[in-house]
Amino acid sequence: MNKNFHNRLAGTIIVVVLGVIFIPDLLDGQKVHYKEDSTAIPLTPQNDKGELQIDVLQPQSVEVELPKSQAVTLQDDTTAIDPLDAVVAKVRNRDKQQALQQENAWVIQVGFFRSRSNAELLAKKLKNKGYVSHVYPSVEQKDTLNRVVIGPELNRKKLDNMQQKVEKDTGLKVRVVQFDPLDI
Repeated sequence: MNKNFHNRLAGTIIVVVLGVIFIPDLLDGQKVHYKEDSTAIPLTPQNDKGELQIDVLQPQSVEVELPKSQAVTLQDDTTAIDPLDAVVAKVRNRDKQQALQQENAWVIQVGFFRSRSNAELLAKKLKNKGYVSHVYPSVEQKDTLNRVVIGPELNRKKLDNMQQKVEKDTGLKVRVVQFDPLDI
């Protein structure tokens, strides 16, 4: 190439680079910088002399007399020596009652179906024959088996006696299982 062309090309590149660098600064004008006037909070408190000042509080002793233990009679005619023992006994008693209630809930499991419509059809047939039947989960869910059950019933023996009749009416092998209300 020609030497004049090289010189013009180099000059053009230099002018463009200088324009890219300096023209934005010229067009922006004066930039205003804000400086906050604040003082730093000292990490440790100091007095006028520059010494570290710490106030130490002396412990106070308070004489408190604890109440005397009172005997508490519970509902099941047991006597607790301490009120705290009475509360613990009541909580344990309540937990036992809740466990008994949960243990006594039973259902007859009739079948599992991938198709919700098949499960509802069987539940409808069972209702027409006089059984209290349900499909769980109560709302259709993707990739979940639909369970058809009869019950729940508190008396397992009643369901055990009903099991053969249900098998005869449906032609299916059924079983009595414990009802879990959280598995609805």
